[in-house]
Order: sequence, then structure tokens, then C-alpha cells
Amino acid sequence: AEFKGPWDDAQMCAVLRKSCDEVDADFLARPGGAADGCSAVIALLTGKRLFIASVGDAVAFLGEQSSSGDIHVTRRVARHVLTSPTELGRIRAAGGEVTCLSAKGQHVLQRRADGPGDSAREVLHVSRAFGDRNFKEGGAEETAEAKPLVIPTPDVTTTELNAKHQVIMLACSEMGVLAETEVAETLQRYRGRPRVACGSLLQCAQDKHLVTGSLTSMCVCLEWNYDAQQTVEPPAKKGRMETLAQAVPSQVRCRQILVKHKDCKEPIDKVRGG
Repeated sequence: AEFKGPWDDAQMCAVLRKSCDEVDADFLARPGGAADGCSAVIALLTGKRLFIASVGDAVAFLGEQSSSGDIHVTRRVARHVLTSPTELGRIRAAGGEVTCLSAKGQHVLQRRADGPGDSAREVLHVSRAFGDRNFKEGGAEETAEAKPLVIPTPDVTTTELNAKHQVIMLACSEMGVLAETEVAETLQRYRGRPRVACGSLLQCAQDKHLVTGSLTSMCVCLEWNYDAQQTVEPPAKKGRMETLAQAVPSQVRCRQILVKHKDCKEPIDKVRGG
């Protein structure tokens, strides 16, 4: 609060990490809270600096116009998979166990739950998440030295935007099955039409990749504005038009469209609680 100057990238990243930790702590502190959790992806645009914070397996893509005029897409989030050396080491140090489900070949995080006879086991497929209190609280066995198996601290990427950057896409974890080329082709086909692009990508995930459940995506189109310095002739010289100096991009405006799949008919809005 005492710092009054402009924040650099390191300070912005630190604030995003601390904010996510505080949000999660506040949620877990509520009495009678739910035991479920969620992944999240957050985009913060300050001037031309784009910060993307990711917790779990929610995804974000950044579309940039190439020299040929096509849209080139890159994934801008860290993948918090259980088998990565960093995540696996932290989980084992906290007393967790990562195993492979032979039927699906999927790695999951396991902890012993407080079930009858202490035989029940809970599983989770991500190493970072909001909520999931059973993987953060040790129940009766919890000690001051105990560390959570799952943490809410995000990884944050920073990008200095320029006029070549055209679109940002944020989506739920299920949309992570889409390849960068599929996202790029769709955003190119429906350039400047974020709602149609979102709907097409959601349909692709369901039809081509057989994804089910609640699917959500958001496309943000970047519309670059240009400052124009005006040179006005004196009033005596009527008939002379105002001239514009060479324009340079100085500001970006965002248009965002949030789309949920048409087949999502859940009776409860998990965002608004109604």
C-alpha cells in the first residue's frame, strides 16, 4: 500500500499469486463449506501488458497475426499435471501419493479420506485448485507442519502485447483437448466474431473429441486504436484541412463474449448461485 510508483511485472505476478491464495483461504475458512473445487484461469490487461494466471487445468490461448495474415495460436498457461517433476516432488514432500489408473491410464492424486474404517480413498487429477478442502486439510491428523497436497497458487505468464495480437481465448479444462491448430483455424475463420468462434470451438470439443458436461469458453477480440496528433491551421487560413501525423498504436480495447454450450442444462448457475 505504501508503494506509489508503477508496478513492474514481478510485482504484478506476486499480487496475482497472493490474491488467489487469499481467495482460497477465505473460501476454506467458511463454516460448512463444500468439499469440491475447481480450476481457474485469469487474464489481467494493464495497458499493453497481459498477465495470465492459471490454477489447475483451465486453458488460455493467445492469437497473433503472422506475416502471412493468418492467426497463429499459442497456449499461455502452465499445465499443472501430477507427473511433472516440480508438482510430483512437492506432492510427495507433503505426504501425497500419485498413482496411475490402469483402466484409463490417467494419473491421479490420492489421499486417505475420513471414511468408515479409514479405508475410503479420494482421488483428484490436478495438483492445483481452488477449494478441494480434503486435499488441503488433514482432519484429525493435521499438524502445524502439515503441508497441503493441493495448492491454489497460480503460475503467471506475462506478455507485452502489440498490434499483431488479435484475440485471447479463455476456456474450461475440458477444452484443453483442442489442439492449437484447431483453435487457430476457427479463430481465423470467424475473425472478429467472438460469439460464433466460441460456439464453433465448443461444438468441435463435443463432436470431434467427445467431450461431455458443462463447457464454457470466452473469446476476447483486441481492437487496436491509434492516437492521431492533429495540426490545426490558424483560423485566418480557412479552407485548409486538419492534418494527421503518423499514427502509432497506443491503446487496445477489448470485446469479450462468454459462451456456454447449448446442451448444458444444469439447473443451478454455479457462478451466480441461483
